[in-house]
Amino acid sequence: MVNEVLKNSEKAFRKPKASYFFDKLLGDGLGSTESEKWARLRKLAYYAFHGESLKNMIPAVVASVETMLEKWKSKEGKEIEVFQEFRLLTSEVISRTAFGSSYLEGEKIFDMLMKLTVIAGRNIYKAEIPIISKFWKSADEIESDKIAKMIHDSVMKIVKKKGSQSSDRRS
Repeated sequence: MVNEVLKNSEKAFRKPKASYFFDKLLGDGLGSTESEKWARLRKLAYYAFHGESLKNMIPAVVASVETMLEKWKSKEGKEIEVFQEFRLLTSEVISRTAFGSSYLEGEKIFDMLMKLTVIAGRNIYKAEIPIISKFWKSADEIESDKIAKMIHDSVMKIVKKKGSQSSDRRS
């Protein structure tokens, strides 16, 4: 059954259209695309999460966990906000494995993603009037557009920096 859903050759399992805000949050990725673009993204994701690739991520994950545990040791006897700590750990692991940078470099991106999540959550049950929404954007729509552009620009900056560093090493 799972294999049949993933192949979806007869287009029997269509993906629902995301709301405006969740579309901004999720982007145009594997979870929201179909057809050839979906197949291309799935192929890329397969290689990224292949066993050998995951083995190469272990040192980054271990380093991030060790950093978190050291921070916890310094707070011994004090209350720790576990949700915040694990959010930071997840962000740190993603930053190190995806971009080869520390959380501090990606902190701005994760803060903007959190703001976008709050906006999407705030608007989850809002009904929109189709004709009006084409000509007039709400304050949340304007804000989410601005945040999405800033996230894109920040990620591209990190990718370009990473690309120039790798080309410098090859020369």
